[in-house]
Amino acid sequence: ACGDFNADGLEDIAVADPAGARILIYLRKPDDSGFFRAKSYPSLASIDCLAPIHNPYGRPDALMVLSNNEGIAGASEFDPSGEMRLKFPLPFHTKGKPVVGAAIDVGEKSGDCVVLFEKKGEDDYFFEWLAADREHFGDSLFGLKVSGIHREPENIFVMDLDQDGLE
Repeated sequence: ACGDFNADGLEDIAVADPAGARILIYLRKPDDSGFFRAKSYPSLASIDCLAPIHNPYGRPDALMVLSNNEGIAGASEFDPSGEMRLKFPLPFHTKGKPVVGAAIDVGEKSGDCVVLFEKKGEDDYFFEWLAADREHFGDSLFGLKVSGIHREPENIFVMDLDQDGLE
């Protein structure tokens, strides 16, 4: 996942290590000569999905982290205290077990929201849109029941289908 995780204006890289239950962050060097050595931070076990959550107003981007094994999706961000530690994911309060997820750009002023494809019960699937900003973190914005699913999806692809500049 790529994002500005330390709010220095440069795009950094986050890599999940599912077997090690950690996230590796590669911060870009200010002189644009590459990346610093990766720093490792504890996270969920068996991470299946990692996506940047873009924040407005120069705040650091966060990471949406999802683990099917743990049945959790949450957001991690750098601690602003100056230590530059990636916080353990703060779980989203979901209505079902998260299967896959993505962050979606909903406009410049509000930052991204998170969309999760969730399973509830044997054959009940639905999409849930959640607020990812600090003021409304995890609030359910919208839900949509999905019928006719015979196999769980492996990814969510975010696209601007109507060409309006928003995903």
